[in-house]
Amino acid sequence: NDASGKTLDHYLQWARSDTFREYDYGLQGNWKRYGAFEPPKYSLEVNKVETLVLYAQNDWLVSPEDSYRVFRELGNATSFIKVALDAFSHMDFQYAADVKKEV
Repeated sequence: NDASGKTLDHYLQWARSDTFREYDYGLQGNWKRYGAFEPPKYSLEVNKVETLVLYAQNDWLVSPEDSYRVFRELGNATSFIKVALDAFSHMDFQYAADVKKEV
């Protein structure tokens, strides 16, 4: 796997398992790498940085419910804010011409 392919595979693993955890290398690979058959979950609660979580209602990649779950699990999340523009989507956070105005 190249880096971008592994990243996509990792995202798909997360979506299938509904668990935010390290990369799954399979039973033997996990045992070799992690000392366990399952990859360990990420410990989001150890976050010490104040974090603002923004979400978009039209996000086709991350649902508002998943965004809220991350917000709840983050150790120092301070605000959970919906982008007001209903048409705003996942890639708009990076590429929208009006991202500064909307966010």
